[in-house]
Amino acid sequence: MELLEALENLEQTELNSVEEYQAFLDQFSPDLQAQMIAALSTGVLHLQDDYLREDAVIRVEELEIALHLSPDKYAEYLYKKRTQLNSYVARLLTCMQNSKLDINTFWLRSQPATL
Repeated sequence: MELLEALENLEQTELNSVEEYQAFLDQFSPDLQAQMIAALSTGVLHLQDDYLREDAVIRVEELEIALHLSPDKYAEYLYKKRTQLNSYVARLLTCMQNSKLDINTFWLRSQPATL
């Protein structure tokens, strides 16, 4: 599964607890989980933007440093952001499209995320 499909599944799934978010995340590889959190965190930083800004991109390898967020806290993060997740995804997709970037490859660890 690619990042876009995972984010779309997240948008379409009603989850009501940290445990439900953890069960949702458990269906994805650790790398895809990290990509989802990095992408959503980037969406948070772009709520007022139409293009991706280099200074406001959270990269996978920065999650623990920038957000103090380790993999065992991803479900908790999603739960806390649950009321705005669809807004974050929508803004992120708009910025990615306007910036002519592929969301499915942008956060892959094998290649640096660059604008």
